[in-house]
Amino acid sequence: MKEIGEQLRQAREEIGLSVEEVSQDLKLTLKQIKSIEEGDKEGLRDILDLKLMFLDYAKYLGLETDVIENSFNEFMFEYTSKIPLDEIKKANEEKKEEEKNIKRIASPYTKEIQKKYTTLKILIWIIIIFLLLILLFFIKEMII
Repeated sequence: MKEIGEQLRQAREEIGLSVEEVSQDLKLTLKQIKSIEEGDKEGLRDILDLKLMFLDYAKYLGLETDVIENSFNEFMFEYTSKIPLDEIKKANEEKKEEEKNIKRIASPYTKEIQKKYTTLKILIWIIIIFLLLILLFFIKEMII
């Protein structure tokens, strides 16, 4: 990872771009650019985002993205294949716990729509019951 970041840093310096210019052009923070160039995977949380940042940065610098992507994939394979299974299981369990604790938030618009549908359902049931009563009345009148 550090080799890829070093390659990107060298290409940026050869072109004569500052970290600030790259940050503005790629719409990334200075911290993200520095983390990429230093190969600091901890500074960038999501692996997919990290990969896309590396590829965008490489494309921006005019480097071959295939080479960068292959290097990144090889590094991630090496890195992830060394994570003990117990840690992976623990992380999965923690994620499940977090998902259980997340409260579902409905927008006020969703709540309003639900109220409308509830009112509509009640109205439909009242109409159905009323029609059944009328039908029963006519059947009773026909029998008598």
